[in-house]
Amino acid sequence: MKNIVKLLLGVMLFSSVNVYAATCSGADLQKVSKAANGIKTNYTINEGKISEEQEIVDDMAVTKYDVLPSINFTIYNITNDVFLKITNDINEDETIVTYSSTNNGKYSFSTNDMFIKMTYYIEVFSNLDSCKADSISKITLKKPYYNQNASAEICIENPEVPMCQKYITEDTGADVITIDEKVKEYLKKNNITTTTAKSDASNDGNFFTKNWKLLAIGGGVIVVLVGGYIIISKKRSAL
Repeated sequence: MKNIVKLLLGVMLFSSVNVYAATCSGADLQKVSKAANGIKTNYTINEGKISEEQEIVDDMAVTKYDVLPSINFTIYNITNDVFLKITNDINEDETIVTYSSTNNGKYSFSTNDMFIKMTYYIEVFSNLDSCKADSISKITLKKPYYNQNASAEICIENPEVPMCQKYITEDTGADVITIDEKVKEYLKKNNITTTTAKSDASNDGNFFTKNWKLLAIGGGVIVVLVGGYIIISKKRSAL
C-alpha cells in the first residue's frame, strides 16, 4: 500500500543493557545469563497504519478510515529459561511476558503515541526453579517520537541535519524560535552546503540539459566561422 511507509531500525542505537548479580550459581547462572544476553529488540515506524471505525449515518453503517502512525516493537529470542517485565516512565502499566505468550520466542507490542517522549524498561528474570524470579538484566529502550521541528522550512530544505530528523529519541535543544539559527550554525560548523544551494546548482545543470540543441547549433556556427576565417587567411597568405 503506497501510503504505508515502514522504516526498520535496530534499537541498539537507542537502548542499553544492565546486567545484575543473581542468586543463581554455576550452570544455572550461565544458562539464564546466556538467555538474557540473546534477547534482541527492534522497532518499525509505520506512518500509514489504517484504522477502521464504523458509524451510523441515516440508518446506514458507514466506515471511516483514519491514517494513524504507529511504532511497532518486537522482542526476539525469548526462551523458557527467562521471563520479562515491561514497564515505562510515563504510567504504571506493567506487562509480564513468558515464553508461552510469545510466537516462537518473539513478542510484539505497539503504540500510537508518536508525540510523547517515553522510555521502556524490559527487565529479564530467571525462570529456573533454583533461582526463580531473580533479576538478571534490564534493557532500556528509548521510544522515538515526532520532532515538530521537522516541519520547519529550513528543516525541509536540510533533512540530513540531526535536529531536523523526523523521529528522535532525545531533545535536540532547538524549538520553533531557535531552529533556523541552530540549523545554520550546524551547517556552518560542519561545512555543509544547503539544499537551496544544491538546487541552484541543479538548475544550472538543467539549463544545459534543456538547451543543449541551441548550444550545439551555436557551437557549430562558431566552428564554421572560425574554419572559414582560417581558410581565407591561408589563401591570402598564398597570394
